[in-house]
Amino acid sequence: MKKNHITLNISEHTMDAEKWNILDHIYKTSDGWVGYSKDSIPYWFSMNEKKKYICASAEMHGLVFDVFMKEEKWNNWIEEFINYSSKMLGFKVVDMEE
Repeated sequence: MKKNHITLNISEHTMDAEKWNILDHIYKTSDGWVGYSKDSIPYWFSMNEKKKYICASAEMHGLVFDVFMKEEKWNNWIEEFINYSSKMLGFKVVDMEE
């Protein structure tokens, strides 16, 4: 397994209240959904960062994912997340680092 991260163009600049509600739905229907931590951080697969996990944080510059899992599985998961988010949010979601 490997640590990884990505920042998507989902931020206060691209989202209104309705779209944040849609994003919550996207979180909850994505593979591996575990729930929100006590700090309101969404997690998938595990909340234990020594095991396979994905978590996300809404930052000023974008939605940051922190990951520890097999790279191939991560690449598939984030591709599905980006495609579904683009469809549901009504704008092209992209990796801000590319």
